[in-house]
Amino acid sequence: MKRVRTRVCDHALLRHLERVGGFDIEGLRQAIARAVDEPARAGATGVVIGDHVYRIRDDGAGPIVTTVIPRRSVMGPGAGRGDE
Repeated sequence: MKRVRTRVCDHALLRHLERVGGFDIEGLRQAIARAVDEPARAGATGVVIGDHVYRIRDDGAGPIVTTVIPRRSVMGPGAGRGDE
């Protein structure tokens, strides 16, 4: 099989999810913002929701969620299983 050389940028992937996949991107953005708003405005740099951590930084214009990562990758193996 021939190697694919064409890459897909994040913007194109996001537009695909929105326009082809039917995802409500702005609705998702607002849901995330509402979920982390209080701790973010209090200075939190991460908010745990379920099995994920929402990383936050202040970019000078206020708090901004920069990534979402699985809780296990932050807390290490066994995190959340009660065997710490």
